[in-house]
Amino acid sequence: MKPKQTIVMNKTSQPEILAIIEALLFLNGDEGLSLKTLETMLENEKPSTIKQALNNLQNKYRNDSSSAFAIQEFATNKYRLHTKQVLYPFLQKSEAIQSQNRLSITTIEVLAIIAYQGPITRAEIDLVRQLDSTYQLAKLKELRLIQVVGRKPETRANLYQVTDSFYKLFNLQDLATDLPEIDYEAILRTQKQNDELIYQSHDAEKVGLNLNDSNTMNQLFQSIDDTFIEDLGEN
Repeated sequence: MKPKQTIVMNKTSQPEILAIIEALLFLNGDEGLSLKTLETMLENEKPSTIKQALNNLQNKYRNDSSSAFAIQEFATNKYRLHTKQVLYPFLQKSEAIQSQNRLSITTIEVLAIIAYQGPITRAEIDLVRQLDSTYQLAKLKELRLIQVVGRKPETRANLYQVTDSFYKLFNLQDLATDLPEIDYEAILRTQKQNDELIYQSHDAEKVGLNLNDSNTMNQLFQSIDDTFIEDLGEN
């Protein structure tokens, strides 16, 4: 942790001290500051003056019903700026809504596949992941990050592509140039290592893939498109 710095200043008025302490508490967030640290940082002020300023700040927030904040004293003479308890029910509702809209790792995985390989069908996504993606697709559609842009001629399956909202959310303009490049060779090496570990610990038939086949990853991506396989560097 960085050592606390001393704020060198001339004698200040009570309102100025209030503003300085308020700013310092805001800057230090939940960690807060001890009375001793505040005395060190405001070395030109008497400890009694700083303590009085803290009391005045507490009263100021307590009596201001239009303010969302309060000064909390905790531990041993430590202080922090926090949200008033009366607002907790509203904050909990907000947190619940945000958690509903938060993308899980698996949903991000599906979104990445669509961004890199779309338009793409659910079956093709499932083939890449070796998992069912129905829930993740529904979640992404609900959040308006993907949309159906047509049907695959051979199977009439829906084709998924990212939406304008996706571009705005990730501040992208062109998928072809703005998305980071994937090191497919590294992916293949990792997959091969994983396959070897699985093969050592399980019967190959239980895994559901031919782990002796060096083209395991090719099997996963075969139905997406030929150029993708070429990018992998294997035929």
